[in-house]
Amino acid sequence: MGGNKFFLDGDGKETGSTEIPGAFDQFSLLQDWVEKGKAPGKSVIATGRSDSSKTMPLCPYPAYPKYLSGGPSKASSYTCADPW
Repeated sequence: MGGNKFFLDGDGKETGSTEIPGAFDQFSLLQDWVEKGKAPGKSVIATGRSDSSKTMPLCPYPAYPKYLSGGPSKASSYTCADPW
């Protein structure tokens, strides 16, 4: 599966929430991967829809953003964790 990655963006569509970060430039991520060989990874940050100060790491599946400490609306407060 070398060229495949799967990301769950947590955009809130399933729950009806608009507070979950989920807005990010998907096209640029794909373009960088195809043209520059830079695959998306945990450093990709999703910004909040109603408040652009909310950020969260976008983790490759099956990893998920696990809260560590600090402000809950800051990506630096999370790490991409393995569910197992």
